[in-house]
Amino acid sequence: MLRIVAVLVLLVPLSVFAASLAGGVSVPARPFGGQVLELLPCYNLSGYYILLGPPTPGIYIYQFGGTFSYLFGPPAHIGQWLLGMAGPASTCDIAPGDKFIGKTGGRIIFHGSSK
Repeated sequence: MLRIVAVLVLLVPLSVFAASLAGGVSVPARPFGGQVLELLPCYNLSGYYILLGPPTPGIYIYQFGGTFSYLFGPPAHIGQWLLGMAGPASTCDIAPGDKFIGKTGGRIIFHGSSK
């Protein structure tokens, strides 16, 4: 019994690692939605830092060229509603020059918005 457990403990992580090298494991996306409470430009990439309110509050990063926007385009103002899917974490610098303030949040993969 102990041998079986030991083999599984070694085999499972190795097989997951091998599958990720072969492209068999994808990064999970999670749904998000809420009202924009903060919208600030990123200085390290072309995009926005977005703080969303309920129902799924949190920090999200919109990246031009990396995020697909439906009908009304990228987030434009505070109070706008967003709904979509977010992926792995991304970092946005919200202060220019020497005043480095890095914010990390889920990178928006695609979204729809209100006007």
